[in-house]
Amino acid sequence: MAKRRKRRISAAARPRRRPAAPRVRQTSGTKKTTLALLERELDAARRQLREALEQQTATSEVLRVISNSAGELEPVFQALMSNAVRLCEAKFGVLYQNEGGRFRMAAAHDVPPPFALARSRRGLFHPAPGSPVDQVMKTRRTVQIADVAATRAYAEPHLTQRTDAQRE
Repeated sequence: MAKRRKRRISAAARPRRRPAAPRVRQTSGTKKTTLALLERELDAARRQLREALEQQTATSEVLRVISNSAGELEPVFQALMSNAVRLCEAKFGVLYQNEGGRFRMAAAHDVPPPFALARSRRGLFHPAPGSPVDQVMKTRRTVQIADVAATRAYAEPHLTQRTDAQRE
């Protein structure tokens, strides 16, 4: 008869239990830091949500205007400018329409009256080199100027004062 051997498992071969995770003791300073971090993250998430809702509202308003405008562009441009100024938290905004490389003011929102009058009288114009309108024409992208008074075209108004009649 064969003897049964008792199998012994060496200590090295036994499965190991993981020790319980050590409790992390947070000091009041660490808790305050963690709380401050979470509050900043929550504020950022709320800000993103608010911005997303504002953009959805603006899109909805523009689409409503488009559906009610019966092919007229002016009300659509006005709605675009109104919403763009609000979303960008700008003081005012101007939308120029490109007509074969020359531009005219198509819409404006909260523009100072003297500025609006000067722009509407100007009619079609070629943009001044380096001006925001020139940047749009060259890049074919939207341009937002944080401080238009700091631009060269603003500092040297003679660059933007010339109409097509004066250029010829």
